[in-house]
Amino acid sequence: IIQCISCGSWQHRICACLDENSNVPDYNCPYCLCTNHEMENGRATLIVCPASILSQWNSEIIRHTESGSVKLLLYEGMRVAREKLECLIRTGSETSRIREAARQFWPCQIGNYDIVLTSYEILRKDLHHVSSAQRKMGEKRFFLRKKKRYNNPPSPLTHLRWWRICLDE
Repeated sequence: IIQCISCGSWQHRICACLDENSNVPDYNCPYCLCTNHEMENGRATLIVCPASILSQWNSEIIRHTESGSVKLLLYEGMRVAREKLECLIRTGSETSRIREAARQFWPCQIGNYDIVLTSYEILRKDLHHVSSAQRKMGEKRFFLRKKKRYNNPPSPLTHLRWWRICLDE
């Protein structure tokens, strides 16, 4: 387990994509990383399309590129990523599979892909995760009666400087 130096929250090392032996004295959780730091510079191209043709985009990219030459991520959104991660942890899956599932929470990990493919619907659902991160950065109109017990992890898609963004109708 590792503690965030900014907010003091705790996170499993596997979920933080860290090895058990790695020493990270200045660890920041995804929430603090996205709210307190500058955007990550990514080399990835973000392709956003309707859900009805998402699988077609995926198959076309695979068909027209040489195997292993392009790193492609089919981004399924924060909710699906969280559900997959919880399922893997509950079933006692191997560490490498859990770490791979946790990568979708980290902008720096997503920025290492060549192409990130997602749909407008997934992007719309991820907007709930954008606003929770923005509130901490100075939005004074939002108040709760009690302090939140947890932070929604912010969407990594909005915390990357994309090399290129392609919007398909």
